[in-house]
Amino acid sequence: MTWPPRSQAGGRWPSGARERVAVVTGAARGIGAATVDRLVGSGWMVVAVDVCADDPALDYALATPGDLRAVGNVTATGSTS
Repeated sequence: MTWPPRSQAGGRWPSGARERVAVVTGAARGIGAATVDRLVGSGWMVVAVDVCADDPALDYALATPGDLRAVGNVTATGSTS
């Protein structure tokens, strides 16, 4: 299957398909996570990415894989449960 899925007639999007896709970097926490939530709530398909690793040059923790999974769970199901 190719993406985006196309109908056989004229290469148009299939009826009812979402046409808007966003890539959000830094999506595991803060502004990135809020952006993902807002876009999904507005009907966008979202690719949420984050490094999810600490940087030894910084004196604070960065996002974790669990943080990113939590954002993914919200976007996939509409709730955190």
